[in-house]
Amino acid sequence: MRSKRSLRALVLGTSVVLAAVACRRKEPAAPVDPAKGPAKSVVGVGLGEPIEGFEQGLRDALRERELDVVVEASHGHAAAQLDQVGKLLDRGVSLLVLCPVVPDVLHRSLTLAELKGVPMLSVLRGDGLTGSWVGVSSTTLAREAGKRAGSWLKGKGKARPRIFVIEDARWPEARRRAEETIRGIEEECGSVDVPLRVVTLPTSAETTRVLLDYFRRIDPPDVLVAGDRFATAAGVETRAKCGLASAPIVVGATDDEKLLEAARAPESGLLFVAWKRSDVVARVVDEIAAGLSSASSQTVQKARKSEVPCEIVGLEAEEPPKDGS
Repeated sequence: MRSKRSLRALVLGTSVVLAAVACRRKEPAAPVDPAKGPAKSVVGVGLGEPIEGFEQGLRDALRERELDVVVEASHGHAAAQLDQVGKLLDRGVSLLVLCPVVPDVLHRSLTLAELKGVPMLSVLRGDGLTGSWVGVSSTTLAREAGKRAGSWLKGKGKARPRIFVIEDARWPEARRRAEETIRGIEEECGSVDVPLRVVTLPTSAETTRVLLDYFRRIDPPDVLVAGDRFATAAGVETRAKCGLASAPIVVGATDDEKLLEAARAPESGLLFVAWKRSDVVARVVDEIAAGLSSASSQTVQKARKSEVPCEIVGLEAEEPPKDGS
């Protein structure tokens, strides 16, 4: 009798449990809170070196478009940047923005991004072949700047100006800009003397020390030709510290507002191909929007090149702005 009661209780209990489960299965799913909306796209940014004003400008612009952003800075260390790129991609960013330290990081990052199906955009640094890019072409206004410098030098009686070149050997674009600038000088002066090429070191201060050492050991130059904005900063610092009555002029490229302000002063001895960081931010945000749109529609986006407008600033004359093609 007891066993029959136990069996009857067990069957009844099981029936209640199954009924409860069945009821739970019939319950409708909890509604999605419409206030939260769909998940935001997250943009991952890998900065090779900190760029004053760029990071905050980018954050503000992306926030206006309701996009989240994660920023990593490797402070010039290639291995650290590649590691950061891997972490950003593992985090599931929707698009990768990269200011690469060296070409190897650029190429390997693009490979990693493609494996993850994440669009990538390189900024300022690039080889013109690796994915989408925003920046300034290596030859934009370089020869024109050289010709203006050559005309100025010829007016000062420098028939065969002596040139020291400052360039980042890791980036072919830096050498191309320097070479185009030298050609412009040569076109105006007839010939040039280029006895020294200095490779940029990790910091402007280190590059400046090397240059000043050469100033003491060999005849100083009439011109410092810089291949990129980091070399330009070192050239300006060298000119300021060389202590020569006739300091060399500096011909380079930069977006540093303080250097541009100095170049606009009379007898500054500075001549730059210049662009605005705000223009870079605006172009980057536009390209991010285009990349995210292609990704969301699952269409293959072709590599896009977007060059920011530039102008020549310095040696007491201004050049009309020029848009890149």
